[in-house]
Amino acid sequence: MFILASSLVCIAQSIITTGLVYLMSDFSVSSTQAQWSYSAFLLVVGVMIPLSAFISRRFSAKSIFFFSLIIFLLGSIICYFSTSLVVLIIGRVLQAIGNGIIMPYVQILLLRTIPEEKWQTYMGAYGLVIAIAPVIGSFLGGFVISLYGWRELFSFFTISAIILLVLGVFFVKDNTPTEDYPLDYASVVLSIIGCAGIMLGFTNVADYGFTHYMVILPIIIGIITLILFVKRQSKLEKPLINLSILKNKYFLVGTIFICILFACLNGCTGLLPIFMQGIAYNSAIFSASVLLPGGLLIIAFNIIGPLLTNRIGIKKVLIMGCVISIIGFAAMMFYTQDS
Repeated sequence: MFILASSLVCIAQSIITTGLVYLMSDFSVSSTQAQWSYSAFLLVVGVMIPLSAFISRRFSAKSIFFFSLIIFLLGSIICYFSTSLVVLIIGRVLQAIGNGIIMPYVQILLLRTIPEEKWQTYMGAYGLVIAIAPVIGSFLGGFVISLYGWRELFSFFTISAIILLVLGVFFVKDNTPTEDYPLDYASVVLSIIGCAGIMLGFTNVADYGFTHYMVILPIIIGIITLILFVKRQSKLEKPLINLSILKNKYFLVGTIFICILFACLNGCTGLLPIFMQGIAYNSAIFSASVLLPGGLLIIAFNIIGPLLTNRIGIKKVLIMGCVISIIGFAAMMFYTQDS
């Protein structure tokens, strides 16, 4: 049940990108404003993930399942009936809260309940499911948007969430241990301000350029706040998130690689549909079809990547991934309406 719920909320993350041009038209907003329906989702998920340690210790599996899906359902309903971009973003924020709770919790639940010798198998299977869900969702989303409009995406999420809630009554057991784990509110505030500042600054680049105070000031505030957040975690007996693992240089380098490549991937996910539909004047179906091969390759390399790592080592795999990414991003610099 948790994996089904994770698949659903994962689909919601990027499926809206194929409808950004339609949002721009319906709400009379710019591409920078419309993409906040996507960026706000990612921001909230990023803020919620550090809370996973507190949530997983404080609440039972059943409570987490129902709370995350109910708030996701509420967000989906708000999105469906939204009359402005602001209302849509509020709905997307609620969807993201549900996503940010349940996604990391499933991994924690697997590690708690599955024997250690089977971790790799189950985590790999879970990763494959999470990789497949947004690919299929984005592809089908293009067809739904073209034929029925972007609001019908949220009717799908509403109906699916209700079905999962009903099934959860019968199949989700309330047998996980809980403890009185403290929540450091100052850390939560610092993480929100830090993440929001950096994302707001980089989002404003499209409208103001790199040298404008609306870009520089939020980024500086975000960086300073995150530095304070990191220092505070080292002083707490039970931190919001344990950052001591970053002292391992291999984990640190790997995390930096993932952050950079994931940022580039999400940027392309948001920009390409706008380019293909708003500049090259193609349909949402065409846009979804263009993104599909890349999505399928992500699924394939979720399997191939670990096998290559075991065979030739992580360093070569990282270098290969970066080189291939650079070639792909460089090619996109020369896209025109006729591409």
